[in-house]
Amino acid sequence: MKINLAKVLPWLAVIVGVIIWISAQASGSSGSGGSYDDSSPSISTSADRTAADNYLDQVAAHLARPGLWVDPSVRHGDLDAATIAALDARAKKTDGPVRIAVIPASKLADPAASDEDAYSSYVSSYVAARLVYDPADVDGLIYDRVGADGTYAVLVDASSQAQGRGFWADQWAEDGPTYDVGGAADHALDCCAPAYDAILSAFLDGAGHVHHSPWPIIGLVVGAILVVIGLVIGLRWWLRRRRRITADKEVAEALRPTLTEEVIELEQKVGSLPPYAGDPHAPVATATTRVLDLVEEARQRLDKPSRMDTPEEAEEVTERLGEARYQLTVIAALEAGLPAPGRTPPCFFDPRHGPSIDRRPFTPETGREMSVPVCADCRERLDHQQTPEIRTLPYAGGVRFYWDAGRYSRPYLNGYWRHEIFPDRRVERDRRTPAAPVSFGRSASPAHEPIFQFVWEPSSGDGGSRGGWGSSGGGRSWSSSSRRSFGGGSSHRSSHRSGGGHGF
Repeated sequence: MKINLAKVLPWLAVIVGVIIWISAQASGSSGSGGSYDDSSPSISTSADRTAADNYLDQVAAHLARPGLWVDPSVRHGDLDAATIAALDARAKKTDGPVRIAVIPASKLADPAASDEDAYSSYVSSYVAARLVYDPADVDGLIYDRVGADGTYAVLVDASSQAQGRGFWADQWAEDGPTYDVGGAADHALDCCAPAYDAILSAFLDGAGHVHHSPWPIIGLVVGAILVVIGLVIGLRWWLRRRRRITADKEVAEALRPTLTEEVIELEQKVGSLPPYAGDPHAPVATATTRVLDLVEEARQRLDKPSRMDTPEEAEEVTERLGEARYQLTVIAALEAGLPAPGRTPPCFFDPRHGPSIDRRPFTPETGREMSVPVCADCRERLDHQQTPEIRTLPYAGGVRFYWDAGRYSRPYLNGYWRHEIFPDRRVERDRRTPAAPVSFGRSASPAHEPIFQFVWEPSSGDGGSRGGWGSSGGGRSWSSSSRRSFGGGSSHRSSHRSGGGHGF
């Protein structure tokens, strides 16, 4: 089975991304703590917020420096003077820096609500309060007024969640570490609601812990995997290249004795030619010079191993030998007073016989009859019902016909038959197709093919989901208007790093 990685990997990346996103959403929304009802206070968007804004300005002034501030009107048995002082000292020492406000929900109430509505809201936890701000947004509103980066938390005091009771915390910062504010807030509510002192104590226990995002680790893991994949691919490519170089050298070395033998034979023929004393520019002189150059070039390439260590270089040597044999027939014809013969395919039975002069039918031991080019001697043998001796090449410890020696045949065939069509169609087709890739020592038979083949064929800030009350668009609707700073910082928002909390 062939698996195309170019199509599979993008889908795997999408699936992994979806799984990570679902896991992040589940971890951010899991563990809603405490026993609290699902009722929500009604937020009045058209009410007069002047009183609430003035009150939040006062809160921001108290939180100009890190620490805990509890509104004096909050009367809760868990928050006595000693407890508040201890929590304030802890908040000032907690990394963030941390600012916590404990305020009554009544400070956020709609002033237009009737006394009867207010009384009903007070006596019944199932009557929704009318507030001018969502309690989940208050820590952001205080941050806007203080103007200093850090962790902000607000505990809204009320008789029930429906009246606005809840605890929320968020961190805003442009630089520095990201603290696990959301996790600390959710854990504090899960373990300790509705005890105010326990909620604040548990929150301070975890608010200063640096949040270690999983993305750097995921990036390192993915990067390491990609590096390993790259190394494996690179190693396989290098091994295949080394195997190919070794196999190419084997072919060149196997053909070296055969081609050396033919070069020596041609040198003897050229050496036996009578010296030509005529016009140095005559065709005979030109052909003689051409033969000498071709044989010398072939000899030089054979004598230097670095010049013939691939099948392509062996093919170039063979081509020069074939051209030299043609030039010898040109010399013979010119000396006999005949015109230079045209180019014809080499003799089918043995390219060393030179260019062919005729064609004859021939049927190999295995195959069908075909018309093959022949030299004069081979034509005479065939006419007398004799089979000419066929040129062989060394192959796998033995010998084979020069057209049936696998990778060793290709350079020899292409050199002598470069511009001609070989009579055997199967051989002609195989010699013109790209060479088969070199395997890693395994058989190329289907029985040894791997079950799966991996190929690459390309075609032409963190924060979990928040409990409590959502505003339009599923997020918070904090005020972005310019406020004077009570903490000596900027009045614009920095990046939101972490946050959590809900009503209880």
